[in-house]
Amino acid sequence: MDKDQLRKDLIDQRLSLPEEVVSFAGTRVVRYLLDYIEPSNFTTIGSYSPIQREINIEPIELKLPKANFYLPKVMDLKSRLLVWGERPLEPGFKGILEPIEIKKDVTLDMVLVPCVGFNNQGYRLGYGGGFYDSYLNRLESRPHIVGIAYNFSRSTFKAESHDHRLDAVVTESGITIF
Repeated sequence: MDKDQLRKDLIDQRLSLPEEVVSFAGTRVVRYLLDYIEPSNFTTIGSYSPIQREINIEPIELKLPKANFYLPKVMDLKSRLLVWGERPLEPGFKGILEPIEIKKDVTLDMVLVPCVGFNNQGYRLGYGGGFYDSYLNRLESRPHIVGIAYNFSRSTFKAESHDHRLDAVVTESGITIF
């Protein structure tokens, strides 16, 4: 199956999930993330605002008061320029909630990325826009990258040369380290 069809199938499956399943998954993922992040030195963390029934990890921000959380904002579609800022948020690219103000020179030590799918080699299947990969390509120092996904979205697909490998993925079933 090609990536476009796989992406569509996984999003359709995610959109069909009952609200109680989405809520349960979010609670479990936040608990696993806490176990993963608390013993670490990660304090500058890139997160996301969930869309299309992505797993909501926003509660982690309240549970880790010593960490600073930043959310992405699309600044330029053509160059796929992604920048970071703090709350408050407003609707931005494709209606996704984005920071109203950006913070210059943010160096993230961890990035939590939503996954449409992921494979056993640690590669993420996103929406196909390339914004996260483009952001990561611009960095001098690579942050720790953790995918957030539903367990059913573990899939088989071939990574491309521009794809960045995840360090770990967290699902409602647990943490997989790559």
